[in-house]
This record gives sequence, C-alpha cells and structure tokens, in this order.
Amino acid sequence: KHQITVWNSVPALMQLGTEMSVSTGILLSPSLRLVMLSGDWLPLTLPTQLQSLVEGVQVVSLGGATEASIWSIFYPIATVNPDWKSIPYGQPLSNQKFYVLNDELEPCPIEVPGQLYIGGIGLAKGYWKNEQKTEASFIIHPTSGERLYRTGDLGRYLPDGNIEFLGREDFQVKVQGYRIECGEVEAVLHQHPGVKSCLVTVIGDVQGAKQLVGYFVPYDQSELTTTNLRDFLVQKLPSYMVPSALMSLPALPLTANGKVDRRSLPSPDFSRVTEIKNAILPRNEVEHQVAQIWSDLLKVHPISIRDNFFELGGSSFVAMQLMTRIHQQFGQHLPLATLLQEPTVEHLASLLSQPTVTQSVSPVVPIQPFGSQSPFFCVHPIGGHVLCYEALARYLGEEQRFYGLQALGFNGEQEPLNRIELMATKYIAALREVQPQGPYQLGGWSLGGLIAWEMAQQLTDSGEEVALLALIDSYPPMAKPSDEPEDRATLLASIAQDLGGLYSKSLAVSVEQLRNLEEHQQLVVIVEAAKAAAIFPPEADFQQMYYWLQVFQANRQALHRYVPQPYIGKIVLFCAEESQKTTKGMMAWQQLALGGVEAYSIPGDHYTIIQDPQVQGLAKQLGLHLSFSKVESDFFRGRSIVPVG
Repeated sequence: KHQITVWNSVPALMQLGTEMSVSTGILLSPSLRLVMLSGDWLPLTLPTQLQSLVEGVQVVSLGGATEASIWSIFYPIATVNPDWKSIPYGQPLSNQKFYVLNDELEPCPIEVPGQLYIGGIGLAKGYWKNEQKTEASFIIHPTSGERLYRTGDLGRYLPDGNIEFLGREDFQVKVQGYRIECGEVEAVLHQHPGVKSCLVTVIGDVQGAKQLVGYFVPYDQSELTTTNLRDFLVQKLPSYMVPSALMSLPALPLTANGKVDRRSLPSPDFSRVTEIKNAILPRNEVEHQVAQIWSDLLKVHPISIRDNFFELGGSSFVAMQLMTRIHQQFGQHLPLATLLQEPTVEHLASLLSQPTVTQSVSPVVPIQPFGSQSPFFCVHPIGGHVLCYEALARYLGEEQRFYGLQALGFNGEQEPLNRIELMATKYIAALREVQPQGPYQLGGWSLGGLIAWEMAQQLTDSGEEVALLALIDSYPPMAKPSDEPEDRATLLASIAQDLGGLYSKSLAVSVEQLRNLEEHQQLVVIVEAAKAAAIFPPEADFQQMYYWLQVFQANRQALHRYVPQPYIGKIVLFCAEESQKTTKGMMAWQQLALGGVEAYSIPGDHYTIIQDPQVQGLAKQLGLHLSFSKVESDFFRGRSIVPVG
C-alpha cells in the first residue's frame, strides 16, 4: 500500500515480519530495497530468508553506540557463510573509527578478543551533567592522544579486515572456569534449521554455581526436540558451552522496543527425563551412588550410566571434585587418568566394585585409543597430569588415536622421576607396549615438549623413525643447568603461579609469605589459596596434594638439570602469540634442531593455548601434521591397549 523502500529496526521485529510472511503467504513489499538491522544479535538465517522473500533487497547490519552518534560500523550482507558463528560487525563508517584493544590499550592481534573502542568525529562530548561517568567512559589514548569511547563490548579482528562482535562484557560469564559469551552459543543454536529464534542466558543456583540455559522457538512444522537440539550442539560446541537446560517456547517475550525481555523468561527445568529415552539408568547401588555424585556436581539429572562426563559439562576442576567425593564415599583413590580412559558412571562403578582398585603404574593414559590414524603420544606438562589434553584430543577427531604420557608417583606408588633422560627411557618402554615399532608421533606442551624431545633423541639413536615431533609452546631451559635443589618457598610460589595460569586466576601466595612457614603450613597455604580461587575442591585431600607436590618438585628439578642435545630431525613448534619466550626460544631451537624448525603462531598465552577456544586452532594445525594413513596392522585394528604393570 505505502510502497516502503527502507526498513530500519531491531532484528526481532523483522524476524516477526518474515515469519508472518512465510506462515500467511502474504509477501513483503516488493518495493523494499534496503533493510537496516541493529540493536541486537542478528540471526544467521534472517538475511537469507529476507533475500528469498524480496528480490534484490540489500540487508545491512549496523552497530555502534548512542555515545557515538548511534551507528559507527556496518556490514553489507551479500551472502551468509555457513561456517560463521555470527554476522560480522564489519568496518567503520566514514569519519568513524573502531578499535579492538587489550587492557594496556594496545591493538589486539587478529582473532584475539579485546575491548571495542570508538573514535572519530561522531563522539559525543560526554554525559549531561555527569563528569564522573564521562571520565570513566571517554578516554584519551596514552600513545596516539586520540579521544575514544569505551563501549563495554567485546570483539576481535578477523583476517579479512572486518571486526567480529563478541557481545557485551557484562554478558560474558564464567561457567565451570571457562569464559563464555552467550551470544556465541545463540549463534550456533540459530544454525539449526528447526530453530526460529532463541536466547541463551546464565542462572546461578543457591550455591552460586552458574549454568547455561537455552530457550528456543521451533518452527511450527518442525518436530524439533530438546534431545535433537542437544545432539546438534554437542557436534558444534565444546562441552562446557552446551546449555545444561534447553526449553522450547511458543515465542520469546519482547519488550516494548522489540528486544527480548530476559526478565520474563520462565525458570528452567534441569531434569532430562524427556531427553534420555534410550538412557541406561543405574542398575546397582554403586552405580546409583556414583551417578548421584555426578548429578550433584554437574547439576544434571537423571544421569545415564553411559553418559560422557565431559559432554555433560565436566571440566578438570569438576573432575578433581569428583575424585575427591569418590574417595570420601568409597574410601578408594581413583587416578584422574581413569576418567580419561572411559568417562562414564559405568566404568567408574566397575572399578569401585572391585575389592581393591588396581592402580596402573604405566605412564600411558589412553585418552582416545580407537581410530584408524597412527597414535599420537603427548607428554605431560610440569604438573604431571594429562587431563589438560582432553580438549585437544577431542578436537583432533575420533579417528586420531591419542595417548597421554603421565608422570609417575601421583599415588605414592613410587618416587617421582627427577631426570628428563630417565623419564624418556621409561616412557619409551611404556609406549612400545602400545606401538612396538615406529614411525612414532610425539609431542608435548611446556615441559612435555622437552621430554618428547629427549624421547625423540633416544628413539632415533636406537634406529627408530620419529615421523613427528610437535612442541606446544615449549622451549629449551634458558637458565644454566643446576643440581642444586630449588628453594621450597620458591617452588611452591611457582606452583601457585602455574595453578592460577591454568585456570585464568591469581593465587594470593608470595615467596616471602611461604618462607617463614613450616613445610606443612606452606602446603596448607597453597591448598587453601587454591580452594579460595575455586581451583581445588573444598574437600581437597591433603595426602593427594602432597603426592602431587612431590611430582611437581621432581619435574622442576628435572627441568633445571636438563641440557638438550642437538636433534637430527625436524620439529614442528606451536607458539602462543602472547608467550614471552617465543623469540629467544625459537632461536634456541633453530640451533638445536638440525632438520629445521617449522613454526606456527596460535592465539592465546602459554596456558590458554590448550584451552577452549584457542585449542581449536592448535588442533587444526596439529592435525595437518599427524599421519592420516589408515592403520593396517592387525595389532592396531579395533584394539585398545592399556598396559598394566
């Protein structure tokens, strides 16, 4: 009737228009030539849907802030890439500027998240009669002198020069120790063809534990169930980003201005009764007790005895809590490695039902023992455990066989090894139980890379072939080797620093504080600081912590003593972009690796390089170097070999 040519609204209102057009058969105005959408997340399916309803329509995503004349950045959407998690934010409008800066107000590298700042002539002078708020939000850049507005949004530069919007800083939350942007999960939900609209939020239970909740509106003709949708998300997202509860709604509640009204969303139901029709519920008392512990820790129920701990949201922190609870309830110590071998209630209950749990003294931990590709053996970092490799193994895919090499001594079964040369000899003997002959594929993160280097040396010296030596942010010792024992206070402070780095937290522990305490009190301070930072579970076992400390101390001593010798082969080095050792370490490896160094830069720091989401990039690059040939030997075909003794 009115021959509308330009539409400008939040995405939710246009979504309503397209849905009405599809359901009623009433076409949108053919005169429509430009659709501008801003103010909220833009569903990935909406641009294509619009373009199918109105021939030749141009769809543009706009962004910015009221403090910078409303719009400062735009992205014309010609096509939607199926690999996108969200529509790109785009590039600045004329006379406007957009920056992605870190906490030091320096530009972030490509694909590294940072704060979004706006510059240019569109900036407001400030807030009316509110100098305090103006000073907090409008800054002068210390280097360029440019006046900038801090948006409170997060984003990152993409390789093509566009900026990707990652959501509000205050919408970014930590769940089970992982930082999550709800908008990223929403973008993946939108990719399901049966989802019309959706929203992801976070709630906290009475104990303060946070959980993701996903609300979705299915298309009328869709037979989408929460089970189907969860299966879809598990394929697309790391386990910690899959919502604990999914709720189907007839429509999302909207505010008067067309945005989703989060306060009006119904309370979620964390019961999975309707989702697990094929589940196997606990069959005996031990399975029931273990399943109840899982349910308490993961906030998921009921639990199938063949559910995967990590797919239900389990993390390394929750794994430590799980093993502590099992020890308290059953009086038996299960190594963390048992959870990697088979992360199910059925497996744990089977071990606990034995009169005495057999503790394997082999360092080999089969993280992913099945598949057609030649095994990759990944050596533990300085902490000794290999639980840190669970995500890397998962992203390498089901066909890539993955074994961890874990430090000895965690359960007091023997003294920890304190020489890298001796570790390498022991680990080679163990891996030969899995793969008797080369070519071998070895690797390791941090200290693990040095041990893998020594293993490669010993294997090649014995006439074996090493097809791959992959070092993950691992560098030769920079200090002069020493047989002198390290000061205990310095050692413990280093442990605290490593613990904090692994979980993106800081432990309030100093060398001076520890130096004035007795040995037992030093350990108490470390454990209590880790508990306060939610790194160790509240019920952490001091005996287990003592064994772990002994392993850590032995590994530190081994590192200080080791002098790497030249290696005849080539190494593949994966460097963390934010690592402080990259330049010197690279030069050192170039002197030692006679076959050359092939280096790759991975977003993140020394710790986040093996954590989600950065580990996905690491897995992609590492996967290119791992053997893709089918394993024909009858020794490997369909077998999982877990050496004992």
